Amino acid sequence: MSYYGYMFYEAERTKSPAEQRAADALLGQNSAALARLFRSLARPARALRRQPGTSLPARRACLPADSGS
Repeated sequence: MSYYGYMFYEAERTKSPAEQRAADALLGQNSAALARLFRSLARPARALRRQPGTSLPARRACLPADSGS
């Protein structure tokens, strides 16, 4: 139960500028790592959408224009 008391203490107290910078730096590192992961996962999907032998995107079928109905 004392764990919750410490959580409330941490949530209510203001952080020093150094603590805030450290927290922001950690958040930035985590965001960069997550972005690298997503890019590495998206790279094969983008390669599948390319035209064979080129770096151009694959042609997509055009949808008919909406007639306003």
